[in-house]
Amino acid sequence: MEDTKQFILPIKKSSDFFDVIRKLITAKEAQNNNAPFFVMNMRLITIVVKNWYSKMPNIEPFYPIRCNSDHVFLKLLTHNGEMGLCCSNREEAEIVPNLISVDRIIYHNPLWTRGNIRHARECGIKTFIVESEDDLRRFTTFYPDANIILRVVMDQKLISDPLTADNFNVERAAHLLSKTENSSLNISVRSNGPSPTMYSYAIAQCRRLFDIGSEFGHKFCILDLGEQFPSITATSGLSFDQVADSVRVSLSLLFPSKLFKHVKIIARPGTYFAASSCSFVTRIIGKQVVDSSILTNYGNCCSNADSTAYIYQINEGFYGAFGCKLLTHCDPTCSPLIDDGGKLDTFAAIVGPDPCHNDVVLPLTRLPVLQVNDWLIWHDMGAYTMGNCSTLNGENIPLPTIHYYWESDTTTFVF
Repeated sequence: MEDTKQFILPIKKSSDFFDVIRKLITAKEAQNNNAPFFVMNMRLITIVVKNWYSKMPNIEPFYPIRCNSDHVFLKLLTHNGEMGLCCSNREEAEIVPNLISVDRIIYHNPLWTRGNIRHARECGIKTFIVESEDDLRRFTTFYPDANIILRVVMDQKLISDPLTADNFNVERAAHLLSKTENSSLNISVRSNGPSPTMYSYAIAQCRRLFDIGSEFGHKFCILDLGEQFPSITATSGLSFDQVADSVRVSLSLLFPSKLFKHVKIIARPGTYFAASSCSFVTRIIGKQVVDSSILTNYGNCCSNADSTAYIYQINEGFYGAFGCKLLTHCDPTCSPLIDDGGKLDTFAAIVGPDPCHNDVVLPLTRLPVLQVNDWLIWHDMGAYTMGNCSTLNGENIPLPTIHYYWESDTTTFVF
């Protein structure tokens, strides 16, 4: 079991981030603590928030709590009084009214029941996202004065997925608008991931639904652009600036402020706010020497035959923090915390602590030769990584500790 003693570690301003991690590891090892841990950069959170309002000034963010529910993180996000929150379960619905006013809360649940609708109403929440006509009927029966946002699938891959067969697509939503009298309906975008054309297409389809709705007397007041906004430090795919440019251009063309000044445009960016806030630090607990062809064939990469490669086992895996790979389609990257700055000259794979073929954290990378008890720093690990605690052997493994990192003008504090 991890030692839960807390400490504050003041560090000179000149120290770089790797030095901060080294000093933190030294302090933890003095407590006989070799468990993996997060380091949250509190100052970076404020930078990311300011960047959103700079690049997306007319789009109100509603942060989905399930992405990262750490209480310090939530306090920093909501500090300026403008950030909204999106909850997805009963526990979150009870917490959020203590952080912000209820008019800044949206509740999204993929399956609404009479019980959780009643509970949400008791919590004072008024705005909800629904994904199917069955759920909409439940609100009509049990919470008729709720403000409803229809989550509409825009991605063709999702439309053909059996798991989303009952969800609203554009045609189904258009048909619903033509036959319903619910004047509190609004529109939300659902897509599988950002692409150069997805945002412009989705916003164009939303305009189509707005036009259809207005023909039948619906007075839309909310347009929700969904969740797919990348981290500002993303190294693959679209950058946040590219997404922001695409969204701004499409909105100016299809939802000009002169015609839609009554419409509040919102988004639910989780990865954008959370991912870059945290680094994750793991320890190497095992090492295996293999032929490089074993790894490079798996990774569809060519290499010299008969060269040496390594499989490193670390003390956290796919069934823990690295489960984020499923939810965010991300490929975590790491840097070795070694003093000699060795060259990235060997092929390597990194696996988790579970003895199964699925517990693969990184199937192929280049690293210097490392040793058992060396440490790895994983970048952009703040989104959908905390609260994942599971192994195949049923062990009771504690969640990794979160340490908070703050830079002042003269000193860095870690606690």
